[in-house]
Amino acid sequence: MVDGEQPLSLLDEADVVVASPGVSRHRPEAIALRAAGRLTGGTALFLAEHGGEGVVGITGSKGKSTTTALLHHLWSALHQGGVALGGNLGVAPLRLLAEGCGPGTCVALEVSSYQATDVEVSPTIGVLTALAPDHLSWHGGFEAYVRDKLNLFAHGTEHVAVAADVDEDLVRGRLPGAVRYGGDQGWHAEGGRVMRGSQAALDLAVSPLPGPHNARNLCGVLTVLELVGLDPMGRANEVEAAVASFRPLPFRLEPIGSVDGREIIDDSISTNPSAAIAALSSFPGRPVTIVLGGADRDLDLSSLADAVATRVEPTTAVCTGPVGARLAPLLPVDRRLRATGFDDAVRRALSACPVGGVVLVSPGAPSFDEFESYRERGARVRSLLGFVAPRPEL
Repeated sequence: MVDGEQPLSLLDEADVVVASPGVSRHRPEAIALRAAGRLTGGTALFLAEHGGEGVVGITGSKGKSTTTALLHHLWSALHQGGVALGGNLGVAPLRLLAEGCGPGTCVALEVSSYQATDVEVSPTIGVLTALAPDHLSWHGGFEAYVRDKLNLFAHGTEHVAVAADVDEDLVRGRLPGAVRYGGDQGWHAEGGRVMRGSQAALDLAVSPLPGPHNARNLCGVLTVLELVGLDPMGRANEVEAAVASFRPLPFRLEPIGSVDGREIIDDSISTNPSAAIAALSSFPGRPVTIVLGGADRDLDLSSLADAVATRVEPTTAVCTGPVGARLAPLLPVDRRLRATGFDDAVRRALSACPVGGVVLVSPGAPSFDEFESYRERGARVRSLLGFVAPRPEL
């Protein structure tokens, strides 16, 4: 192992540099290595070796982990043979190769914007769940973020399932064989059911995933299953049973218990404003006290403030951290509380929440002001309230 100044000089001697996803490809050293054709990443190596055939690559500013896990679950239930789960969720791409996941193997592959940047062979089918500003410091701005993320589909993808609310101006000409889902056509949710066009396919009541955004994620998965030839409409009973048996991922709108008649929901994975907005929409008809704030990446908070201010049901935002300090002045006085830190925010939210309401920990910001990761933040919620430790992620 080497550290300090020495590693950068060692890069000059390497034929190929496999960089961690956390290392921005927009740093001067990375730019030089890419220009010389000597920089890559684990996801790019996996796709180059695998060839992309039989791989579904899922990316998006939010919803990609749940979509990937749900796709893996339903695909495995309907497919005759194994389906691998990997990428940013599940098994690391290079380990997939080491475990014999070669050409022709079916893979549900979650891909972050960091990982997508290096790709030179694309998955056969892609999914784009959402596209909103995120990780701007890594990419150097929103335009570069969009370009880097959509690079996943730029090298041989045949079809991309695209959420209906993704702005057409951002993706025009960039998504081969685009198929929209979640709107009026194709797979969409309407009246408590999942529809294929005008035909009802399954009852949303069986789904353990709350919120309209998760109904849309399910529609994205069904679109993919149709693209791979598994006829989810014709096998609706099997699909419904598989959806009902799905176990949601931890830290993603996860009910973790109740305290004195107040339901506690852990959505610690919520690290950008759009994720918190989606979480707020998931509890119609119920009062919500939401913990908001964390490390600041200078993202626009106006839409999040509007979501809190205009929600019909009683809503209170408990603001913490640098993002909370920016957000609080944008909120109506009667819908905001200030906290001195995350622990104080959770306690204040529990105290402010009416009986029968929801304490929603969906910060809409990264955890790095107080925690090493969103997982640690979620574990802290449980520790504070006396609940059991979170189960491991996939």
